[in-house]
Parts: sequence; C-alpha cells; structure tokens
Amino acid sequence: MIKTIRDVIRDLLVQCVVSVNGEVWEPGAADNNIPKPFLVVREGISNESNSFDHKNTTFEVWPYVERASLTDLDNLIKEILQAINYAIIVVDQVPYYLQYTGTGTEDMIIEDWDAYTKSMNFSVVALNWRTHSEINPDPIDGMVKWTNRHFDYQTNPKEWLPSDAKPAVYWRQAQVLNVESRRWGGFINAQLRGHIISPSLEVRQQATEIIVRKLMAGGHTELSDGSVMLFRDVSSNDGYNPFAEGQIMLNVRYGVLDIKQYPMLKNAYVSDGKVKGEWHYDGK
Repeated sequence: MIKTIRDVIRDLLVQCVVSVNGEVWEPGAADNNIPKPFLVVREGISNESNSFDHKNTTFEVWPYVERASLTDLDNLIKEILQAINYAIIVVDQVPYYLQYTGTGTEDMIIEDWDAYTKSMNFSVVALNWRTHSEINPDPIDGMVKWTNRHFDYQTNPKEWLPSDAKPAVYWRQAQVLNVESRRWGGFINAQLRGHIISPSLEVRQQATEIIVRKLMAGGHTELSDGSVMLFRDVSSNDGYNPFAEGQIMLNVRYGVLDIKQYPMLKNAYVSDGKVKGEWHYDGK
C-alpha cells in the first residue's frame, strides 16, 4: 500500500510528538473519548497551477489539550513545530518540504470535548520541479557551475536540508524571449530564474543581494561546449515565492550550433601525380 502525504505526516507526528502517545487522528475518527492530549490532521487545498511548482498542499494540525491551562496548548504547539516544521518527507519517491505558515484560528474552547485547541497551518511543497533534463549547451548547468565557483551554497537538491545554515540556490529557464537565427545556428535570448531557499528570511535576502551584485560584476559564464553565456540584465524581488517564482530574474544570451547530418562518404579517389588509389565503403 502506497502511503499518502497525510499518512507520512501522521507517522512523523506519532514518532516525534511523544507527549500525545500516538494519538494522531483524522477528522472523521476523532471524538471526545480520545485521551488528551491528541492531534487531528486535516488536509486542505491543493494547488497544481504551475508545472515547475508541481504541487502545493496545505495541511492543518489541530492539537487538543485538557481544558485546564492554555500553557499546555502552547507547549504542545512548540513540540509539533520541532517535529515537522522545515522537515522533508518522501511520498511515492517525491520529496516534499513542510513549512509552518501560522495559525488559522485563535485559541478555541470545544465545550463537548472539554478541550482547548487551535489550528496550525502547514504548506507542503513538492520539490520534484527541480528535476532538470540537460541539453548541450545547458544554461542551467552553466549557472550551477557559476554558483559553485563563487559561493559556498547548496546547489544539489538531493543533498540540501532546510536546517542547513547555507541557503539552497536553484536555477531554471523560465522562458525564451526571442531567437536570432544565423546560418550556423543562432543566439537564444532567455530569462532564467534563481530560487533562493532557506527557512530564514534574512538568509534568503542576504544571499539574493550577494548573488545579484556578483552577476552584475561578472557579466558572463562559460557553458559546457566552451561557449560564453552573457548576462544581459538582472533584477530581484524578495517578495516573490522562493518555490513558485524565484527571487532572481536573469536575462541571458547564448549561442547554439546547428550541427547538420550529412551522409557518410562512400567513395574516395586519390591522385597526387605519384600515387593513385581508390577506396570504397559499402556502408556496413
């Protein structure tokens, strides 16, 4: 049986929130007979609007404690945050990033259950949009090497953890602005997006500013075929979603050769006045 995101989150809560003694329930199964404290996990809205931001899902975790002290509720909330905030889970071979986005309600009294509760909202972001199919020359590979050359940041999505002090920097080609055709191939003018990912807003802002300044000063990078990709202009916006949009917009220009395929040579005749010869190839 393949586990769902809800199943994996529940397992993580059971394992890490020890004070609830495994009492983690779905909304339809929870009732006033469950010993407190306990948790209820509710799935929210799913969004699949962007191909590169593959899937965003919201989840709510509702902690319930005895109606005695709101301090008990606050302590349970802290324990939940330590357990799953900034965690990476894997569901059906797809990595997901969990991030706490705040409370959805104020402190509530549930009279029938004689309990205090409050909703905790989490965003669950699929990370498989960073899967990239390489081409030659590859502007993304060029930017990864450029980033590694100038900074000690994470650029491999399989190795980065949200708890790392270093931010993660990922590049993607957002759009081709235009193509300039030539007899030998052409130039591609494109916009790349840089995603600066870190749990800390301060770290994200600092890394964005440092990278933008370096891009302005550098002006170009080398691609895998030895050609040069020019940095035309760069801008940034710290308010953009680091997963869905990316904070850095970089317009670039790079060339692509059109390698034509010609039939193989089948006959060769040599005559230099001294030596005469003939060679045949039957294609086998």
